[in-house]
Amino acid sequence: MKQILLMRHAKSSWDDANLTDFDRPLNKRGTEDANRMGQYLRDIKSKPTTIISSPAQRAKQTSQLSAKAVKMDEKHIIWNKQLYHGSVSDYLDAVQSASEDWERLMLVGHNPLMEHTVSLLSGAEVAIVRMSP
Repeated sequence: MKQILLMRHAKSSWDDANLTDFDRPLNKRGTEDANRMGQYLRDIKSKPTTIISSPAQRAKQTSQLSAKAVKMDEKHIIWNKQLYHGSVSDYLDAVQSASEDWERLMLVGHNPLMEHTVSLLSGAEVAIVRMSP
């Protein structure tokens, strides 16, 4: 059975008011948390085969740091711009587009879409999951 891992980007920085939302990086805590999540995935032997991620800076850094910590080559990260301000359908499309060869897929994206996607995949009619940074 294939596994789907869903990860909200780690905590982002609001320090530079001149940056666009797309360009906001992780803050110190976010950087540490993204690395910690990759280490956790490695420890529980849940290394993703592939990561499909939003290309927004904070999601990109979360994906890269997690991949590095789990000892995953960055060439297995796919940047999907629909995961940034897309729709739940875009998140589901990303899952459905996954190759049959990928044993474990991880999506890295944004709230509230990530919460709605998790809820939908869990069979809920309304958002029941809260993914805070």
